[in-house]
Amino acid sequence: MGQALIWRWFLVGLLFLIAGLLYFAIFYFSESNPAPAFYDLLLHGLAGLWLAAAIIYGWKAAQTFSFSGGALESFILIAGGVMLVGVLWEFYEFFINVYFSLPQETMSDTFSDFVAELVGAAVFFFGYRLTARNK
Repeated sequence: MGQALIWRWFLVGLLFLIAGLLYFAIFYFSESNPAPAFYDLLLHGLAGLWLAAAIIYGWKAAQTFSFSGGALESFILIAGGVMLVGVLWEFYEFFINVYFSLPQETMSDTFSDFVAELVGAAVFFFGYRLTARNK
């Protein structure tokens, strides 16, 4: 039990380290030094993964989450929560771009952000499901 707890805290710390490094990398990139094309997709994919983790562990903490309803129903609920946050984030980006007179993103960029978030959520959900089933 103690080893599993240490491993979990290590993973939480690693996720915060990755998030911190990505956050500071944002300051490195600018209009004159644009980020690589995959950088935005990486951020949205990790956001989907972390949001799915927060939803599952939040439900587990509230003792209301189980896979008894089936994998598809559980995944739809979690993916819906992740996509809701993704849509709200895209509205935030739109209003920030309008307020600061920045160039608007294209629909293909917005759609690829949604797909990356959904893939991140799916990776965490099915990884969690596999590890929960093996215990």
